[in-house]
Amino acid sequence: MRVNLEQLESFVVLVEEGHFGRAATRLHVSPSALTKRVQHLESDLGVRLLERGPVGPAVPTREGRRLAADAGALLDHEAAVRGAAGGQLPGLVLGVPHDGGVGPVPVHRLSEVRRELDVTHPAELTCRRVPLPLMTSWLVEGRVDVLLTSGVVRHRLVHSTAVAAIRRVAAVAADSELGAAPEVRVEDMVDLPMLFDPSLPDEFMNPFYLGDLRPAAGANLVGIASRDARSVLRAVAGSTGVTVLPESLIPIRHRRLRVLPLVGAPPFPLYAARRAGDRRSGVRSLVRALSEVLSGADPVGAVTNESPGDHHEIPVLE
Repeated sequence: MRVNLEQLESFVVLVEEGHFGRAATRLHVSPSALTKRVQHLESDLGVRLLERGPVGPAVPTREGRRLAADAGALLDHEAAVRGAAGGQLPGLVLGVPHDGGVGPVPVHRLSEVRRELDVTHPAELTCRRVPLPLMTSWLVEGRVDVLLTSGVVRHRLVHSTAVAAIRRVAAVAADSELGAAPEVRVEDMVDLPMLFDPSLPDEFMNPFYLGDLRPAAGANLVGIASRDARSVLRAVAGSTGVTVLPESLIPIRHRRLRVLPLVGAPPFPLYAARRAGDRRSGVRSLVRALSEVLSGADPVGAVTNESPGDHHEIPVLE
């Protein structure tokens, strides 16, 4: 008996999504084409894989659940063989919040991640800059394989793993009262007008306005629209309000902006999120590599208002 791998992969995606329409969109096929693939797979295997017909929700049978759980290793092996035959490594895409640079982690650290990944699962690693409002949707839709975020992604199809804790810093206008200060204490920061994007999930926004230290109801929040970190820092430079950032997200320079150590604040959390049903060994290896490299980063390094040098070892997609 030969299993059609395209049909198998389509069935796995269908089980992950739990819905024909969503799975068809992710696979870039019509729902009817997806239905035919599953029907052919059932015929080849001689077993019923779904409880319901090819409309709307898709509920796997016990055999269907077992097949979806066991299919990951086979699909991984097939991808590796195909890549070796073509002289190419399997590709992985790491999503990073769009900040005008490459995200909340220095690029040289991401280069270390790729080297760590090469030890356990050689793969072509690419970074994709993800607009802040689209972080969850791009991960769920498969436009990125792993997403670095400042909070747990609260979505039924996503699993988040804590990978790092990075020192927080305060960004203030250079001509403000704090602009000439050597540092700012967290108890002084919490009473200032803090930038806040109400369109973003609160679990993402919390660390930026110190919402994990006191309720949002007790904060002086100034609403803005933040597609990326650069737009946020322009608002800070224009004295709209202040914000908190992970220390590594300060290669963005502006003469009217000051970045100060934030004394008394716990580190900025960083998570690696992946699709819960994505069992590819390369994805798991990438999450482990991120944890190995980033958890070893010193969270209390020196704050500087200079721009670090560029590194170009990892391709970056807009």
